Amino acid sequence: MATMNWRELARQKPCEIVLTGEKISQQLEDEGGQLNELIFGIRSLNFLDITQVTTLKSISPSIGKLHGNLTNLVLQGNKLPSIPGKLLILMFCSR
Repeated sequence: MATMNWRELARQKPCEIVLTGEKISQQLEDEGGQLNELIFGIRSLNFLDITQVTTLKSISPSIGKLHGNLTNLVLQGNKLPSIPGKLLILMFCSR
């Protein structure tokens, strides 16, 4: 199974990232149930979709680094027990 190369993804500086399905779920499980911190350093990112990633256990407070460009965040079909306060700040500061 091919895995997501986080460093290469960050190097590409995408505007949109969609993470979904069994392969990414397995990779996140293997990596401790969190997104790689490199994602939060992608300044060009304005759309992040994390859908049907059932092994996502938490969102790092580092998501606050995306303030400014991130306009859409989709968290659907996961088992997050809570979200960090930084995410709430992101939501209200972008309005």
